Amino acid sequence: MGYSPGWSWHSTNIDGATINWVTEGKPRADEGRVASVLDSGSSAPARRVLRDGTIEALGDSARGLTVFGSYVGDRPGPVGVGEFLPEYAELMRRFARGEGITHHYVTSRGAEPLLDMEMFAARRGLTYRTVRSYRSRGLLPAPDAMRGRSPQWNTSTADAWTPPGPGRGARTDLTG
Repeated sequence: MGYSPGWSWHSTNIDGATINWVTEGKPRADEGRVASVLDSGSSAPARRVLRDGTIEALGDSARGLTVFGSYVGDRPGPVGVGEFLPEYAELMRRFARGEGITHHYVTSRGAEPLLDMEMFAARRGLTYRTVRSYRSRGLLPAPDAMRGRSPQWNTSTADAWTPPGPGRGARTDLTG
């Protein structure tokens, strides 16, 4: 499907509408990006809704199909869908609450779970504060990915990392 490891495709059915969506990490509808809605009760021509609100016809595609954006960065969350197309606002509210039946189609294979700083700390038996301090001093490995401004590491990166020893930022004298 062309997404980086860690992205998952999902399909949720609510009252005759099928919502196809994608997530990175945990599959939560309220944090997912909506790729398309296929409304079986609609006879409207297929269309693509772009980030700027422009609507393009999709030719001979299925009636009732609405595709959002062209790539994952263009795809809105449920709230954005309701703002672009008010007729879907209630459907998107229900979707974000987790209603409907969801099927998880594909999770990129070979992907390791990504750890944020809190999960990195827990995996290595450290406090979040310690990991944040190590990061600010350049003592953590380079992140394997970024989610916005938040670094993320593969589990193998966290497991292979050697914490700093004496003289490299770790305090050994805790009395002073």
